Amino acid sequence: MTKVEDYIQTLGNSADLLTKRQTSIYFEKLSNTFPFLTIMQINWKKVLIKKSTRHIEEIKKWLQEMNIKEHQVVLFWKRATKAVSVDLAQALLFFQQTADLTEEAFIYCPSVDYVIEYFKDGKMMIGLAAR
Repeated sequence: MTKVEDYIQTLGNSADLLTKRQTSIYFEKLSNTFPFLTIMQINWKKVLIKKSTRHIEEIKKWLQEMNIKEHQVVLFWKRATKAVSVDLAQALLFFQQTADLTEEAFIYCPSVDYVIEYFKDGKMMIGLAAR
């Protein structure tokens, strides 16, 4: 079993494994919406609406302050070829429970164009695309 398959199992029944094609389409949308330094890191200096945190509760609060109610997201692990469609609450709970095991990842909401970049050290950046 791969790490991603382990992660999906941890996420539970509400997580849907996307095909490689679906993953590629969503990742292309993400990389066309947000500026990247490299293929696997967002250039946060160029994102105008953003927040840095280590606390999941601050992510939830920021989304409320931004009046964002859409919580169906795509979860990408930076070294995986497939992504998962899942509810944001489950994705955040997953990171809270497995912080020491989890690889760096992106949580992307394609309908609203917000992204959370999760770093191995537990730091998270959340940003909203300019409209």
